[in-house]
Amino acid sequence: MFDTKLFQAVFPHLAGVVVDQIEVVDGTLLISARPRGMSAVCPDCASVSVAVHSRYQRQCERSRNSDLAHIS
Repeated sequence: MFDTKLFQAVFPHLAGVVVDQIEVVDGTLLISARPRGMSAVCPDCASVSVAVHSRYQRQCERSRNSDLAHIS
């Protein structure tokens, strides 16, 4: 069961993201998410768009000096 309040407390910088699913597959944590808004501003030209221009995956890796993971 997904705890929205816990997620918001741990990841407050992701307030603009809706998490659809969190699961563990073969020891890997998979998080499926999408933007909360229906439009976004292009970081290159500053135009507002409602089209999805790309989808991608990111990987979490452990830091050499810490037990904390970071996104790469």
